[in-house]
Amino acid sequence: MLGLAADLLSLRRPAGVGLTASIVAVIVALALLDGRHALRLASRSRMAFGGAAVLLAASFALRTSSDLLWVNAGALALALVLMAVRVAGRRLREMRIVELTVALVELPATCIVRASQASGRLIHTEAASPADASSGDEPTKARGFLSEHGRDIAVGVAIAIPVLAVLVALLASSDAGFARILGDLFDLDLSSLVQHVVGTVFAAALIVIVLIAVLASDPTSRLEEQRRTWAGPAVVWIVLGSTAVLFIAFLALQGAYLFGGPEYLDRKTGLSAAEYAVHGFYELLTVSGIVVAILLALRHGFEQREGSIRAFRIMAPALAALTVVLLGSALVRLWIYQDRFGLTEQRIYAAAVLVWIASVLLWMALRIASSRELQLGVFAASAAIAVVLALDIANPDALAARTNLERSGDGGVIVIDSQYLSTLSEDATPTIVDRLDRLSPHQRDDLARSIRHRVDARSGGWRSSNLAHHKAEQASSELD
Repeated sequence: MLGLAADLLSLRRPAGVGLTASIVAVIVALALLDGRHALRLASRSRMAFGGAAVLLAASFALRTSSDLLWVNAGALALALVLMAVRVAGRRLREMRIVELTVALVELPATCIVRASQASGRLIHTEAASPADASSGDEPTKARGFLSEHGRDIAVGVAIAIPVLAVLVALLASSDAGFARILGDLFDLDLSSLVQHVVGTVFAAALIVIVLIAVLASDPTSRLEEQRRTWAGPAVVWIVLGSTAVLFIAFLALQGAYLFGGPEYLDRKTGLSAAEYAVHGFYELLTVSGIVVAILLALRHGFEQREGSIRAFRIMAPALAALTVVLLGSALVRLWIYQDRFGLTEQRIYAAAVLVWIASVLLWMALRIASSRELQLGVFAASAAIAVVLALDIANPDALAARTNLERSGDGGVIVIDSQYLSTLSEDATPTIVDRLDRLSPHQRDDLARSIRHRVDARSGGWRSSNLAHHKAEQASSELD
């Protein structure tokens, strides 16, 4: 039923309320099946990720930006994975990164095994035991979910429907008369019927995989941490200390460049503020990733003695905090660049990645300083989901349009790339329409045509209806 509903509501259509309803139905099914038929969540607390999945699914009924919806789809998959992965003897937050990785790799195979076992329980009927026969008691009745007669009906229908659908489609394709008779009898488009059958089977298979993964996956073996101590106190002090000194020097130079004004920057580097801002942004992101790797390597490698522990507890949080400040300077670079050239949704996503990495580093600093387990994998995944939900609220396309349209150049003249505005999704349409008077007549006419075309081009009926599209329709009607 869920597969059929997913096909009718969401497949082969633009994302909209139908897709949201399909995803929410799966989450509701997870909640209803929990504790029934030997199906159970690994822990009740994991339904929090089910709630996050519902919020992420709502984005398909609220937003139209393809980039944002793909980001939401990834976060939704991540939430379902966090509901599904199991490691024997560990709570979710206690799982180490390597254990999460192993559990994720083993999850597909586990789902296949569990699906076959569930099918066996569904149709399995046990015969009467010899003890029952000798005692004169009633023979043991079916112990599966269905009686023997119900089992036969279910299996027969499950086999017959797809076979008949395929055979009817092939016969209709081979004979126009047969196809016409079927069309007259059932008023069906046979090619559409085949698409619906395939779509229903595909959606049902995907939903079964999700249900099995979340409710019936086998836990992977617990991996005991094997520490190979190779770093004494001197190694910790030298590696982390020298890196911290390098960052302090770099940040001091950054402060002079970023706050010394354009003249100082041009005199010292020969670059304009915009050129300086765009140069090195992704390199700073790479630097932060290297710092995370260094901290993880040393954490698993320093000697368990007082000198090494004290050195790591002092230097690791300090280096993580310096790296967060470094990411702050990257954010300032991004701000300078958008102030000169305008804001785009890609730059908003880049800033979101900065915030996510900074949160991971701050988490590491706090956990290391308090001598507690990092529990980094689940926190990093949860923080990523939180950042995506924040992006849904911020509405990147509308934010980019509003920021660009409210910028003014020398003398108060608007400097804006109207061609870029025309590429934004319907999420930005009301914002653009409200500020069209800020543009030249030629730009206004071009944008108005683009908005009307985009609004009129969307199809899919009520199942693809969307709040952003509805607001875009209202805003475009004001252009007439």
